[in-house]
Amino acid sequence: MYSAIGLYTLVWLVCSLIVLYQYQKRNIRYADFEGTNLYIKKKLSIFAVLVIAGLFTLFNVYATRTSLVTGGDRQNYIYNFNGLRASPSIMLTVIMQMIHYFNGSIETLYYFTTFICVVITMLAYRWSKDATPQSFVLLCVTQYFLATLTALKQCYTSALAVLFFVLVLEYKSKKTDILAIICIIFACLFHTTGFVLIPLLFIIKAPKSRLNLSIYAAFLIIIAFFFEPFMLFAGRLVMPFSSRLGGQILAYFSEGSEYATEGIAISFIKGLPYYFITLYGILRRKTLRGRINNYDNYLLVVGTGSFLYFVSLYSGWLGRFVYLFSFVSFVFFGLMMKEVYLQGNRIIHKAFVFSS
Repeated sequence: MYSAIGLYTLVWLVCSLIVLYQYQKRNIRYADFEGTNLYIKKKLSIFAVLVIAGLFTLFNVYATRTSLVTGGDRQNYIYNFNGLRASPSIMLTVIMQMIHYFNGSIETLYYFTTFICVVITMLAYRWSKDATPQSFVLLCVTQYFLATLTALKQCYTSALAVLFFVLVLEYKSKKTDILAIICIIFACLFHTTGFVLIPLLFIIKAPKSRLNLSIYAAFLIIIAFFFEPFMLFAGRLVMPFSSRLGGQILAYFSEGSEYATEGIAISFIKGLPYYFITLYGILRRKTLRGRINNYDNYLLVVGTGSFLYFVSLYSGWLGRFVYLFSFVSFVFFGLMMKEVYLQGNRIIHKAFVFSS
């Protein structure tokens, strides 16, 4: 186990250095201050994307060959792959059939999944105008990349969500809107958590005002207090449109259901960096809204992610949602930290989020 931790640490450190290499210090003059050294982002090369994906895949190979990761979801995927049990994921079934066509094994599925999901994530980073090396490093110290070893359905949806948020938050064109909708469709076909992107698309596109933000915040707070009845109502509501999603919601939240899961108390502690980013964004909104593009949209998205992490206290299954929101949360955090001019405060904030 310790050797695996050491190897994973080495992998993400090397990958972080590759990402950091894309930043160069340059002198830029501003009206308010001169001679300030800033990091100017260059596009991550496709070669770098493939190298980073390859390094995380090699870690998967090590974890698989040493039997470090066994049981749990992996056992279910073995049943799915060998045709002993049908997979509820349409797209994962397609990928399995493709691997069978090329005479691949279950290990091929494991390695292919890690490689493709990391590639999608790093392409989103490449296209993002707001992401920084800090965003990537913080993502590495979460379970985001480790989830590609076990949560095969979830990690595809999470990677597509990363790309979705980059497209809808940083670009304004019909082409990117179409690409964002395509991301939603495929995300939903991989895992039911992808359905959360549908209302978020409309929320992001809706006009923003202090009143609208307050109403949305109040709505989330009310749901938090009456979460289980709300989820049962939502499950019955969506059942006619998506029996898969509605059935899964009812299965997890119906009293006495064999699929129901208890909340995980440690989720609150694990959610500390996300709560901090959301709270800091709310408190600094008046000051930073005019300095950061799409500030209110970032705040809405990150706040929704924090809410979903918090309500995992009701059901451990909801903790899966955090993977969708980690990257965008750290991008928003990086944007806000650029506006903190006191170095001491900036170091404290970053240290708290990183250590959490």
